[in-house]
Amino acid sequence: VSATNHVYAANIVLVSKKFWDQLTPQEQKWMREAADESRAYQRQVSRAAAQKALGELQAKGAQFNELAADQQARMRQIAQPVIDKFAAQYDPAMVKLYKDELARIRKQ
Repeated sequence: VSATNHVYAANIVLVSKKFWDQLTPQEQKWMREAADESRAYQRQVSRAAAQKALGELQAKGAQFNELAADQQARMRQIAQPVIDKFAAQYDPAMVKLYKDELARIRKQ
């Protein structure tokens, strides 16, 4: 098992505009706060599940390999043309928002 860190499956809170517009400003605020609070919890649960799964694999004899930062960077570089191809199908502002957030997370 190699830790490539190339996928993160987040759970999202999604509601329709019709539903959102029916909420009062206070209810919208509560929804945003609940989503923010659940995000941290979801990340904690996701990371715990990944560690548990890794432990189970290692208990069955799997070897765990952590990739160095330069190896991960090389993988990103190789995948970049595919990312660019599919990113071109989306709103450029949303792609920029995604890339900016990803850069922020990688600095942590």
